[in-house]
Amino acid sequence: MTQAIQLPTVAEMMGFGSSHNPKVWEKHRALVRDPFPLDSVLQSCQSKSGKLTRHRVFEIARAKPEFGVIAAIVWGFPRGGRPGGQWISFAHAFDAAQRFMEVLAELSAHAAPATQAIERLNQLVAGVGFASTTKIAYFARVSFREGPALIYDANVIKAITSAKDSLAGAFPRTRSILGSSNFYPKATRSYGSYIEEASALAAHLQTTPEVIELALFRSAARPGMWS
Repeated sequence: MTQAIQLPTVAEMMGFGSSHNPKVWEKHRALVRDPFPLDSVLQSCQSKSGKLTRHRVFEIARAKPEFGVIAAIVWGFPRGGRPGGQWISFAHAFDAAQRFMEVLAELSAHAAPATQAIERLNQLVAGVGFASTTKIAYFARVSFREGPALIYDANVIKAITSAKDSLAGAFPRTRSILGSSNFYPKATRSYGSYIEEASALAAHLQTTPEVIELALFRSAARPGMWS
């Protein structure tokens, strides 16, 4: 039996995020070459509600694109690291923010295939993979050959590969590439089909692809941190 999913509104999608705690980024500050960009981003992430939303990250990225790279990671990993406590690669990514933007500009100018683009972004900093680089590309508003960049992480993949998720049936090619197990190594290869199928579903449901992405994420993520 499939689990019905209620789609968020565009406003809910733009307001989606979690509590911002600058203290979890203090160890990164001690490691980066120049703490000014990180300090500036953390200050810009502050709000009266204490929540860091997608809308705010887009504002930061529009004002200074390389700061958007940092803000995308701060938004996407509110505990300051990846599952398992790994965090040093994020400090290296902060130092490489300008390089990320240079590569993204080049990829966007040539409408690169999504998988090829993410493979290249994944090579910039060891340990920074698709769950981070798709967020960076998304907040930079980059478009690939298949369509606009979308966030693609473990929770989105979990929803797509779940037999209980009512949206999963709209992703047959993505599911085929991911297979039935060991999804992580296949994620980058399935990114282009994910964008195409999310865009097609969004058009059918008269919403946006990023609303579809958020609906998938919410159906699989543990409740509590994100809202």
